[in-house]
Amino acid sequence: MNEDLDKGKKVQIDYRVDGMTVTVYRTVTRAGEVLYQDTIRTRYLPWQAVWEYGPGTKLPKDVIIEDEED
Repeated sequence: MNEDLDKGKKVQIDYRVDGMTVTVYRTVTRAGEVLYQDTIRTRYLPWQAVWEYGPGTKLPKDVIIEDEED
């Protein structure tokens, strides 16, 4: 909850994103000679949209509320 928002006001502060896996292939050379070859793989997890809401705002039943103080 954002105490600075009016009752009934909702503001989206982050957007839903699908997860993905990213692979980067890196080759380091000097004077035509290969010094290193690396494969770097990173997995990004998906996340849901994030909303802030004003005091007294009626929220949908399926909403997940995370306490900011935890």
